[in-house]
Amino acid sequence: MNAKDSPEYYCCWGTLHVKLVTKIIAVCSLVGAIFSLLASVIVHQDLCVHSVFNFSAELGRGVVSGLVLYALKHKKPKLLKPYMVYMAISIVQSIAVFVLGMYHVFEYFDANHLNNEVALITLTILILTIGCAWMIWNFLWYFRIVQSCYRYLVARSATVNV
Repeated sequence: MNAKDSPEYYCCWGTLHVKLVTKIIAVCSLVGAIFSLLASVIVHQDLCVHSVFNFSAELGRGVVSGLVLYALKHKKPKLLKPYMVYMAISIVQSIAVFVLGMYHVFEYFDANHLNNEVALITLTILILTIGCAWMIWNFLWYFRIVQSCYRYLVARSATVNV
């Protein structure tokens, strides 16, 4: 059995190869980065800290997504590592957003507000928890897929070089 036919290199219930799914993830990420860059330029026409940070973050996402596509086309597994680092940073960032969000929810709704706005507190916590859990799960899945593709490209280059 060659490396391409191994079940460890298939995902989505064994129906799609990790190389194809990695390509789909990279294209979606690149398109999202392009649209976000355009939105950043259109919405924030003045030079403020938020627009500079958003522009540089989306430019970085576009670059690492482009590296993934280049790595897949030219079979260079090392070029997948920047995207895996980007995903690891995104996971940590999502966890930080969740923790800081929960802190601010409980700081804002102190004991004086608690009696009047229990439903609002519950809804805020529910939305924050579900949103952050969904983001973290997606980022973990993307990381796992790209990591499997990295292992596939390494195994494939090892069999070609033998």
